[in-house]
Amino acid sequence: MKNRDLHFYFIILFCISSIDFFRPIFISSKTLDYIYYAFFLSAFLIIFLTFRSSEKNVFATPIFLILISILISAFFAAIYWYQSLIYSYVGVSYYLSYILFFLLIVWKVHVKDIEKIIIILGLIYIIGYTISLYLFPFIIFGSEGGLDRGFQTIVLSGTGFLFLFSFYSLSQYLGKRQFLWLVIFFISMIFIIMLLVRTLIIVSFILLTLYILRMSSFIKKIIAILLVGCFVYIITQFNFFQLLVNQTKNQTENVGNDIRVLSARFYLTDFSPEIFNKIFGNGEPAGGSNYSRYSYYLENELGFFQSDIGYIGLYSKFGILAILGYLILIFRTYKISVPSEYLYCKYYLYFIFLISVIIDAPFNNSFIPSIVLAIYVLHSKELSRTDNKENSVL
Repeated sequence: MKNRDLHFYFIILFCISSIDFFRPIFISSKTLDYIYYAFFLSAFLIIFLTFRSSEKNVFATPIFLILISILISAFFAAIYWYQSLIYSYVGVSYYLSYILFFLLIVWKVHVKDIEKIIIILGLIYIIGYTISLYLFPFIIFGSEGGLDRGFQTIVLSGTGFLFLFSFYSLSQYLGKRQFLWLVIFFISMIFIIMLLVRTLIIVSFILLTLYILRMSSFIKKIIAILLVGCFVYIITQFNFFQLLVNQTKNQTENVGNDIRVLSARFYLTDFSPEIFNKIFGNGEPAGGSNYSRYSYYLENELGFFQSDIGYIGLYSKFGILAILGYLILIFRTYKISVPSEYLYCKYYLYFIFLISVIIDAPFNNSFIPSIVLAIYVLHSKELSRTDNKENSVL
């Protein structure tokens, strides 16, 4: 087997291991952890022994800042939360999957191989979700999501792959005009709707619509607007949509008492025990420590989830360096020039940056691998050799 093939399969397995192989019930969580640790340590050793810095690598600095912030926060979790140093670093291990970016650079992975990986992981997610939903209430992958939003949902790790695959399938249809890609795109949209998460649905619809308008002629823009309008109208007729609207109304009418607002205030002002934690973060609770028990109390008794407050949650976990890393990442994503055929990665990252206002995408292993794949496509030196470049936002 050629090195390129080995690299290809290793990347796929690394990505899947970083989301616990979609959390199958027939494999213990410890076994899944050990598999990920093996892939992570292998990737780390390869990077450590072969990586060479480059001035042209515009995304290395923000990714490095994010990784450093995670490592430093684990140290301060041990110092000021009195959590075992080993558990503190084990707790943040999945967030360190950002190192995949440097592995891709070391191996100089072709963009076409990355796109094959996007297709494979996107399809695996859809198949896994379909199997879990079909066999419900017997769960094979993920966990039960509840019935409070109109119909049964499944919580399946790796959600980022679904959204990146949706943007990719749309780009393929707009570029090749093949009906099969249009069908695949609409299938991905159906699964996005089935997540029943308002922010994800609304922001993805907006960005996908803007992407269609950006890549289409005037007549096709009109047709696209009409099709999107019809699609949205159909969705509004379903019961789950009315439930989501009512939830939104209740939250906006009581914004001062909204649990997200209260949570944001708490994690900004009262959570960190020392000034160093306010600067460098609090890390991740792990290992049954007092920190873990306190975090459990905050989430299950008070309803204060860091995952519900986006960038504020990122700051409370990993500190100012992580926020700085993401600000640089946002700016450089906006500024970088890419060929039109790869604009889907920009739009996917715009989607990530927007939802991260209230969603934990920057520190959720369901999104991190897909974020890295999109960043690498924008970075790749293959793109710098292409004359047809675009750098506008929309």
